Amino acid sequence: MAGGPASRAPDGAELRTGSGDHVSAAALEALDVVPRKAGAPLDNNLVERALKRAVLHRKNALFYRTLNGAQVGDLFMSLIHTCQICGANSFDYLIELQRHAQEVAACPTEWMPWNYRETLSRTVNLPHPA
Repeated sequence: MAGGPASRAPDGAELRTGSGDHVSAAALEALDVVPRKAGAPLDNNLVERALKRAVLHRKNALFYRTLNGAQVGDLFMSLIHTCQICGANSFDYLIELQRHAQEVAACPTEWMPWNYRETLSRTVNLPHPA
């Protein structure tokens, strides 16, 4: 099968792609699993989007002046990405963390991106001491 596109062949046989590369039947079988698996995504956009964030952050991290600045940048990147994954508005989340800094320090697990709205509604309904 010289010169043609890769196609199925018996086990142990090698195939030649249009570019002249050799592909084993076992490797071709592994690549062929997606069309035969029900529910398998036909793209990897989710992975590409996640990698794009990491690549952009790495590029931007070149401009941190100090190690502490880089750690703060990593922290914010992690918080923003976590907000996006769980459907929270990252800007609103960071604002509420600043507004309720003492409560966050006292019980940080109550102020995670996925549950801070519940905590916020509980704290707003509490009477304030005079």
